[in-house]
Amino acid sequence: MRPINKTSIRSAVLVLILAGVIIEFGRSAFGKFCVVDGYSMSPTLNPDDVVQAKALYVKVRGDVVVVTDDGGDLAIKRIVGLPGEAVAIYRGHVYVNGQRLLEPYLASGTFTFKSNPRNQRAEVWRLAADQYFVLGDNRCESRDSRHYGPLQRREVHGVVNLPENSPEPAFLEITLSESGKVTHHKYYRASWNRNLTRNNSQNSNARDVTAGFVSSDDLRN
Repeated sequence: MRPINKTSIRSAVLVLILAGVIIEFGRSAFGKFCVVDGYSMSPTLNPDDVVQAKALYVKVRGDVVVVTDDGGDLAIKRIVGLPGEAVAIYRGHVYVNGQRLLEPYLASGTFTFKSNPRNQRAEVWRLAADQYFVLGDNRCESRDSRHYGPLQRREVHGVVNLPENSPEPAFLEITLSESGKVTHHKYYRASWNRNLTRNNSQNSNARDVTAGFVSSDDLRN
């Protein structure tokens, strides 16, 4: 029997390290393919849709992402609030830093409430420097940050690859004051260039996100 020398051990370790680097590079470059199982992201994503989620460090408003929810499961949601912002829900609308968010990806007639639509009191979440506020596009069927609060950066994973012509969020000149007064101003649309935002920045349940089912559905009590 030939003894194993140190050179052979080093070579084997280097091969394993190189293999790990190649696998990680492949995941970053090509992402993970998932099959949607649930309705909380309808009409954007529906059951049996196949999506590709890439690991991107910089996430922008409007990104559809794979997240870890409060039950420790993987789900698909959309980012509406970024680190350091204040997100409010009032009378069926979402406000970011006091300005109403226009969400053209929602089905016509969709309103956003935390629980009881008859409760007109504003709900406000102030995000820390490493937190995101996520919502499902199907607001009536989604369990999201309205229920379990903002997510930490580490809980927001791959960004789902959507068609380039997908609708993006914008702002209306309708503001919500701290006293709860809504003021209507002249309408304007300010959409974001998603790629430019990422380049300039310094900075649904699943059995197996790499190959299994990712649910955009919610946890049921």
